[in-house]
Amino acid sequence: DSLSDVQKRKIQIKTDVSNNKAVKGLESDLEKASKGADNLNTSLKNVASTTIKYEAIRFLEQQAKEAVTQVKALDDALTLINQTMLDMPDSNLKQLGEDSLQMAKDLSIATQTITDAVTIYANASESASSILNKAQPTALLAAASGMSASKSADTIQGILQSNIFCQVSQSGLK
Repeated sequence: DSLSDVQKRKIQIKTDVSNNKAVKGLESDLEKASKGADNLNTSLKNVASTTIKYEAIRFLEQQAKEAVTQVKALDDALTLINQTMLDMPDSNLKQLGEDSLQMAKDLSIATQTITDAVTIYANASESASSILNKAQPTALLAAASGMSASKSADTIQGILQSNIFCQVSQSGLK
């Protein structure tokens, strides 16, 4: 037979798959696998949902702990300021606390950093607004540098004293 003869032949193959046990078993196995995949998909969604809920609860718990810590730090700082500035009325002390929190929020600085800086400048000769004005650059330097508020205050004081010394020296040379 030549190649053209083979091409001319028509081969018809008919298979009766409806009565074939192997095909029926395969269809059943595919159905079971599909149901198993659906169940796995549902299980994975449930696990993901539970994980997200767990992480959300942990985040809220952490935020609550941080809030308690910040309130305690503010209370400790205000107690210390109250002991230092015995003549400051309670209303001014309360306002100082509220203004400190607002400064921390406005500058995006940790409350502890602000209260540490405020505590440094609190003394009997200072008003609440003066304390906050002096505390702001100290808190900014502390937040930006990672130094403590005390070290930042010392650094700023050193810079100011050096500047004053240079001005006095220059005016004396004229």
